[in-house]
Amino acid sequence: MTAPRLPPQLFIPNGHIGNENTVSNDGTGRAKDILIEVPAVGAKGGAARTNFLE
Repeated sequence: MTAPRLPPQLFIPNGHIGNENTVSNDGTGRAKDILIEVPAVGAKGGAARTNFLE
């Protein structure tokens, strides 16, 4: 049995599009997310990221 394949990068929600009074609707009645991309690292994903303590 092999481990499941993970996507090469991660997208993390970081708030919503809009301001403290209104937000953009995604068409389903929910607010649109602002996403931050954490790029891939490792053997074929690019250089490793430094540790936050370094």
